[in-house]
This record gives sequence, structure tokens and C-alpha cells, in this order.
Amino acid sequence: MKKYIYVVVMAAAAMVLCACGMGDKQVVDFTMLPQTAQTFVKTNFADKQVAIVYYDRDIFDKDYELYFNDGSKIKFQSNGEWEEIEDKMNGVPMAVLPAGISQYVTARHPNMPVVKIERKRYGFKVELASEIEMKFNKGGQFLRYDD
Repeated sequence: MKKYIYVVVMAAAAMVLCACGMGDKQVVDFTMLPQTAQTFVKTNFADKQVAIVYYDRDIFDKDYELYFNDGSKIKFQSNGEWEEIEDKMNGVPMAVLPAGISQYVTARHPNMPVVKIERKRYGFKVELASEIEMKFNKGGQFLRYDD
């Protein structure tokens, strides 16, 4: 029985140690991003200079975080699809927002830039420079304002 408990404790400790080591971020070159992500950056953020790219590997997923020299950032999933875009200085380019979201923001909050957009399970979470947060479904239709 003591051997069994010892083996279980050692296996659990080994799993914890492996999990801790897998959560580390590694600095990688821009060319290590998936091609989809590279194309997205070159198309929509050509005027910005990439400062650093991190590759973050967790137990359950792998993603990339790209930071520009002006402090803005984009988080990409392992397949190259953006997961989060944040630009508090200049605002997220309207061209990268889904059409429904950009139309809603332009109509209801003119001259108020989007500073952050995140893909969520239900759709999108959008934050304006005024700190107003809104939720949209996957089709870009407005759901509600968020606290």
C-alpha cells in the first residue's frame, strides 16, 4: 500500500513539474508565426514595427502574442487566427472588425475608437476608448452593453 501511495504522489509531482515548465513564454521570430497571422499583420498593420513575438505553450493550447513598438498587441491562436487585438493609443483599425461591429460602433459611438476586441465563445467583446464594453454575437450583431 505504501508503494502505491508513493507512486501516485510521485506521478502527481511529475505532472505538476511538467505543467509548470510548459507555461513559459518563448521569444520567437516573426517568421515563426503561422502564415495566416503573418499575412494579417502585413495587411492590416503595415505601418507598425514589430517589437517582439512570444510563443506561449500551455497544457491545453498554444498561442502567440505579438507586440508592436507603440505598445499595441495582437494575440493569435495556433492556427493563425487572431484572438485579441489591443491598441489603446491609436485604436484598432476598423478594417479588421467584423462588418456588423464596425457599423454599430460608427453609428452609435462616432469618433470613439475601439481600443480592444476579443473573440469569445459567444462572439466578440469590444471595448471603446471611453471604457464602454459591448458584446456582439458571432455574426457581429449587438447583444448588450457590459459592465
